[in-house]
Amino acid sequence: MLHIYSKRFLIRVIAKSIFLFFGLHYTWLCYYSYISANSHQESLVVLELDSNHISQENRITSHISQTNWTTSHTYQTNSITSQDYRVNVSTQISAFPRCERSVFLLIVVFSAPKNFEHRSIIRSTWAEIIDKDPDITNIIIKGSYTGKSLVKTMFLLGQTDEKTKNIIEIESEYYNDLVIGSFTDSYGNLTLKTKLGLEWARGFCKFEYYLKTDDDIFVYSKGLVKWLWQLPRERIYTGRCAFNKTVIRTAGHKWGVSKTDYQKDTYPPYCVGMGYIISSDVFQNMMVIVPTQPWFVLEDVYIGLILEKLKIVPVDNSKYFHIHSDYSWDVCKKKDLLLSLQATPKQMLQLHLKFSNLWKCGPVGYYKKV
Repeated sequence: MLHIYSKRFLIRVIAKSIFLFFGLHYTWLCYYSYISANSHQESLVVLELDSNHISQENRITSHISQTNWTTSHTYQTNSITSQDYRVNVSTQISAFPRCERSVFLLIVVFSAPKNFEHRSIIRSTWAEIIDKDPDITNIIIKGSYTGKSLVKTMFLLGQTDEKTKNIIEIESEYYNDLVIGSFTDSYGNLTLKTKLGLEWARGFCKFEYYLKTDDDIFVYSKGLVKWLWQLPRERIYTGRCAFNKTVIRTAGHKWGVSKTDYQKDTYPPYCVGMGYIISSDVFQNMMVIVPTQPWFVLEDVYIGLILEKLKIVPVDNSKYFHIHSDYSWDVCKKKDLLLSLQATPKQMLQLHLKFSNLWKCGPVGYYKKV
């Protein structure tokens, strides 16, 4: 009888542990959303720019000294259609989230404010490399990295309703991985979010590679690091890329662009927004052009327009950057996948568990032992 009760107790403990592992972050946020709803005070640190793009450093310092919250940060611009929009980031403002050390791969994730579950699952799965096989350990040693400095993941958000904002403030204080723009979070403002990510990365992080992706994308970060480690680390612009893409002129179309906004009939080569990778040297050269680059509504084409001026032609790696909606397949049949579009939080967790067993599938095409 004692044996039966002990067994039941053990099963109960295991079940509770599993629940806590997968549900702790999201439950925590919901709980604190409730208790903070009636006691909210403004707590976002704001970096404001006037129409002449002058950094208001004194105002920021004063604001920081008056608040106990220093982990959510807001950038502001006057118009989402401004063609000379830029963000002046003061590296002297210690309250901004930053990389504590140089990282190999900086991942910037575009996230909708209400997608708490997406961000929670990403943090619990591919946001950092936890399980280190011999190849990853070798990279850490050769590159003088630590486990935590191989990958750094940050989330970019825009403005939202007050109730959601309350929860985001708590999320930001706890995780310190949110960069928040003052513009409304919407599809039409993705180019502003792109500029926000570029400017934050330039001011607050040193890295070898920059990956922009979205919160509905599964990233096999361990495989991605292995693949990038073998690349030359210069003049890299890659992802799932489009060449000679015809401009859609249909009025009201999601991707429609008028002749007034863009006169040519085809776009320059660019990598689609699900995920593109840029090496540090290309990134630094881009940032010379960004302040004067005209605003363009399609954020991935916007990057292509900048890199066209640098004569950087993207390298298509669609074989590694996939688009799926059904994830019932055997991982060994998709073992070369590095990024996959259209993953719900549940599917992202499934993919993470699948790829944890990738070692059983034999050699992968993107990595050769050295």
